[in-house]
Amino acid sequence: MTNTGQSQGQTGPSRSSKPTIPFERGKIGRYELMFPIDMGGMAAVYAARLGGIAGFEKLCAVKIIYPHLATDESFVSMFFDEARIAAGIRHPNVGEIFEVGEDQGHYYMAMELIEGQSLFRLTQKTKKDKIVIEPEIYADLLSKVCRGLHDAHEATDADGELLGLVHRDITPRNILISYKGDVKLIDFGVAWAHGRLTHTRAGAAKGKIGYMSPEYVCGESLDRRADIFALGVLLYSTCTGMHPYPGKTEGERIEKLLSRKLSLPREAAPHIPVELER
Repeated sequence: MTNTGQSQGQTGPSRSSKPTIPFERGKIGRYELMFPIDMGGMAAVYAARLGGIAGFEKLCAVKIIYPHLATDESFVSMFFDEARIAAGIRHPNVGEIFEVGEDQGHYYMAMELIEGQSLFRLTQKTKKDKIVIEPEIYADLLSKVCRGLHDAHEATDADGELLGLVHRDITPRNILISYKGDVKLIDFGVAWAHGRLTHTRAGAAKGKIGYMSPEYVCGESLDRRADIFALGVLLYSTCTGMHPYPGKTEGERIEKLLSRKLSLPREAAPHIPVELER
């Protein structure tokens, strides 16, 4: 499963989803498209099959830019940036990119198919069904995200220079948990790194307000600490069931964020171990 565009976060295959790209051939590049998985702001993701001789078959996910955006150089450049950045990170806790290509004007990216659910869907389901997941489990899950994210932060270019990568979109939708228990960080579509073909203009924010650091909201320069802050928000919200900076509007959330005031985790959820709260 995978996610798409700037809201990428892989989700479980949904056969009821309607294809948004008319591929009568049912194929793009070397990949046979099976059914749509997800639709985002700039691309759709399909479950696909790569065939070969002697019955060889590999299942994967293929992300395809929407046709009306395929002629927009800025969108295509962002797409290539995502592929180049993610392909340079090889870690068991980061979704793998296999190939990026073009087929008769359609740009696509082949990536690892992760059969499972996003952290977002997991928390929504447990809340709906009133299932309690121990905070130690969430801590273990997010520690694996930390390992993959650290590898991304330490990524270098061909000359061994740090890329200075910042994911900028660490959210529950971009953390996938497979049915086998694997944890994967995905979607580097808005990541910042040296050498990108496209860069966000100064002061423009990418990502979700609820997971931004105060510096990010204020338009200051960013480094990897912005991602670590977002992971802290995730740890707090998953373990307590509450967002550390709640609000009905983005303005209310930003106001609470900039005030630097929040309740201690055990005040919101007394069952959290003291060591974890610390």
